[in-house]
Amino acid sequence: MIRREFLRSGAALTVIAALPRGAFADTLFTPKPDAWRKFEVTSRIEIVKPSGKAQVWLPLPAVAEPDWMQPLGNEWTTNAKSAVLKREVKYGAQMLHVEWADGERAPVVEVVSRIATRDRAVDLSNREPDRDAGSRCRSLEARRRPAALGR
Repeated sequence: MIRREFLRSGAALTVIAALPRGAFADTLFTPKPDAWRKFEVTSRIEIVKPSGKAQVWLPLPAVAEPDWMQPLGNEWTTNAKSAVLKREVKYGAQMLHVEWADGERAPVVEVVSRIATRDRAVDLSNREPDRDAGSRCRSLEARRRPAALGR
């Protein structure tokens, strides 16, 4: 063995031995759902060089999963002639449909969405077969189909 490699190997082993026990992958990862955290998300859309009629479909938070996410509401301000909240009945998706009048020089809309979220824990060490996997796959396939929002 070359002396330089021997010294490098010895230094590496010394560093590994000095690492704390928590630096190794065999420690348990056990997240626990904690308190709800609230967020405010602001989206501002400005159409820089409008020509003719302008419109925007802006997605809004609508996923309500009681274990980890809750929408708390949306507010918007705009200089548009109409701003209508549209909800897709089958999937629950929400969009804000904004339309400006012809010739509007500075079309703008600002949406403030409030949501609450928290960490989620899943026991990955459980090796029992997932009896609900088939229904989840069917649900996923259904969610890939187009929504009927704009019809």
